[in-house]
Amino acid sequence: MQIYDLLKTDHDKVKDLLTSIEKKQDSELFQQLKKEMIIHNEAEEEVFYRRLHEKAGNLKIIVTAGNSEHELVIKMLKQLDKIENKEEWLQLFSVVKKSIEAHITMEEQNIFALAKKHFSNQEAEDIGSKMADNKQKLLKKYND
Repeated sequence: MQIYDLLKTDHDKVKDLLTSIEKKQDSELFQQLKKEMIIHNEAEEEVFYRRLHEKAGNLKIIVTAGNSEHELVIKMLKQLDKIENKEEWLQLFSVVKKSIEAHITMEEQNIFALAKKHFSNQEAEDIGSKMADNKQKLLKKYND
Protein backbone atom coordinates (compact mmCIF):
# COMPACT_ATOMS: atom_id res chain seq x y z
CA MET A 1 0.00 0.00 0.00
CA GLN A 2 1.37 3.40 -0.90
CA ILE A 3 1.94 5.88 1.89
CA TYR A 4 -0.84 8.11 0.56
CA ASP A 5 -3.43 5.34 0.91
CA LEU A 6 -2.28 4.50 4.41
CA LEU A 7 -2.40 8.14 5.50
CA LYS A 8 -5.81 8.65 3.88
CA THR A 9 -7.14 5.64 5.80
CA ASP A 10 -5.78 7.11 9.06
CA HIS A 11 -7.27 10.50 8.21
CA ASP A 12 -10.70 9.00 7.52
CA LYS A 13 -10.62 7.13 10.82
CA VAL A 14 -9.69 10.31 12.69
CA LYS A 15 -12.45 12.32 10.96
CA ASP A 16 -14.98 9.64 11.94
CA LEU A 17 -13.77 9.75 15.54
CA LEU A 18 -13.99 13.55 15.61
CA THR A 19 -17.59 13.44 14.39
CA SER A 20 -18.54 10.71 16.88
CA ILE A 21 -16.93 12.54 19.79
CA GLU A 22 -18.68 15.76 18.86
CA LYS A 23 -22.06 13.99 18.71
CA LYS A 24 -21.71 11.64 21.69
CA GLN A 25 -19.24 13.56 23.86
CA ASP A 26 -17.78 10.18 24.79
CA SER A 27 -14.58 10.22 26.86
CA GLU A 28 -13.55 6.72 25.72
CA LEU A 29 -13.74 7.80 22.08
CA PHE A 30 -11.69 10.87 22.97
CA GLN A 31 -8.99 8.69 24.53
CA GLN A 32 -9.03 6.54 21.39
CA LEU A 33 -8.64 9.68 19.25
CA LYS A 34 -5.74 10.89 21.36
CA LYS A 35 -3.97 7.54 21.05
CA GLU A 36 -4.61 7.40 17.29
CA MET A 37 -3.25 10.92 16.83
CA ILE A 38 -0.12 10.28 18.88
CA ILE A 39 0.70 7.05 17.04
CA HIS A 40 -0.17 8.50 13.63
CA ASN A 41 1.87 11.66 14.19
CA GLU A 42 4.94 9.85 15.53
CA ALA A 43 4.95 7.29 12.73
CA GLU A 44 4.27 9.90 10.06
CA GLU A 45 7.06 12.18 11.28
CA GLU A 46 9.58 9.37 11.70
CA VAL A 47 8.94 7.75 8.34
CA PHE A 48 7.08 9.94 5.84
CA TYR A 49 8.04 13.47 6.85
CA ARG A 50 11.68 12.54 7.47
CA ARG A 51 12.02 11.04 3.98
CA LEU A 52 10.16 13.92 2.38
CA HIS A 53 12.30 16.44 4.24
CA GLU A 54 15.42 14.79 2.78
CA LYS A 55 14.06 14.98 -0.77
CA ALA A 56 12.13 18.24 -0.78
CA GLY A 57 15.07 20.62 -1.02
CA ASN A 58 13.95 24.22 -0.64
CA LEU A 59 10.36 23.15 0.07
CA LYS A 60 11.28 21.85 3.53
CA ILE A 61 9.18 24.62 5.06
CA ILE A 62 6.01 22.72 4.12
CA VAL A 63 7.24 19.61 5.92
CA THR A 64 8.30 21.66 8.93
CA ALA A 65 4.85 23.28 9.06
CA GLY A 66 3.24 19.82 9.09
CA ASN A 67 5.41 18.78 12.03
CA SER A 68 4.51 21.97 13.90
CA GLU A 69 0.81 21.34 13.36
CA HIS A 70 1.22 17.83 14.79
CA GLU A 71 2.83 19.24 17.93
CA LEU A 72 0.10 21.84 18.39
CA VAL A 73 -2.71 19.28 18.05
CA ILE A 74 -1.10 16.93 20.58
CA LYS A 75 -0.71 19.82 23.06
CA MET A 76 -4.38 20.75 22.65
CA LEU A 77 -5.47 17.12 23.07
CA LYS A 78 -3.49 16.90 26.30
CA GLN A 79 -4.99 20.21 27.45
CA LEU A 80 -8.48 18.78 26.90
CA ASP A 81 -7.66 16.04 29.43
CA LYS A 82 -7.24 18.73 32.08
CA ILE A 83 -10.52 20.56 31.47
CA GLU A 84 -13.39 19.55 33.71
CA ASN A 85 -15.96 22.14 32.68
CA LYS A 86 -18.03 20.59 29.89
CA GLU A 87 -18.70 23.87 28.07
CA GLU A 88 -15.01 24.82 28.06
CA TRP A 89 -14.11 21.30 26.93
CA LEU A 90 -16.55 21.49 24.02
CA GLN A 91 -15.21 24.89 22.96
CA LEU A 92 -11.60 23.69 22.90
CA PHE A 93 -12.62 20.42 21.24
CA SER A 94 -14.23 22.44 18.46
CA VAL A 95 -10.91 24.25 17.91
CA VAL A 96 -9.02 20.95 17.95
CA LYS A 97 -11.45 19.41 15.47
CA LYS A 98 -11.08 22.34 13.07
CA SER A 99 -7.29 22.25 13.42
CA ILE A 100 -7.11 18.54 12.68
CA GLU A 101 -9.47 18.83 9.71
CA ALA A 102 -7.46 21.76 8.30
CA HIS A 103 -4.23 19.80 8.72
CA ILE A 104 -5.70 16.78 6.95
CA THR A 105 -6.84 18.94 4.05
CA MET A 106 -3.46 20.66 3.79
CA GLU A 107 -1.63 17.37 3.95
CA GLU A 108 -3.79 15.55 1.41
CA GLN A 109 -3.69 18.46 -1.04
CA ASN A 110 -0.26 20.02 -0.60
CA ILE A 111 2.06 17.52 1.06
CA PHE A 112 0.81 14.54 -0.96
CA ALA A 113 1.31 16.55 -4.16
CA LEU A 114 4.82 17.48 -3.07
CA ALA A 115 5.62 13.88 -2.16
CA LYS A 116 4.31 12.55 -5.47
CA LYS A 117 6.78 14.83 -7.25
CA HIS A 118 9.69 13.43 -5.25
CA PHE A 119 8.84 9.77 -4.64
CA SER A 120 8.51 7.05 -7.25
CA ASN A 121 5.61 4.62 -6.90
CA GLN A 122 8.02 2.05 -5.45
CA GLU A 123 9.35 4.54 -2.90
CA ALA A 124 5.77 5.40 -1.91
CA GLU A 125 5.10 1.67 -1.42
CA ASP A 126 8.27 1.24 0.65
CA ILE A 127 7.45 4.24 2.81
CA GLY A 128 3.91 2.92 3.28
CA SER A 129 5.26 -0.45 4.46
CA LYS A 130 7.72 1.20 6.83
CA MET A 131 5.04 3.43 8.26
CA ALA A 132 2.67 0.49 8.79
CA ASP A 133 5.46 -1.38 10.60
CA ASN A 134 6.29 1.69 12.67
CA LYS A 135 2.65 2.16 13.64
CA GLN A 136 2.48 -1.47 14.83
CA LYS A 137 5.57 -0.97 17.01
CA LEU A 138 4.15 2.25 18.44
CA LEU A 139 0.78 0.62 19.07
CA LYS A 140 2.50 -2.15 21.00
CA LYS A 141 4.53 0.45 22.94
CA TYR A 142 1.40 2.43 23.91
CA ASN A 143 -0.59 -0.68 24.79
CA ASP A 144 2.09 -1.97 27.18
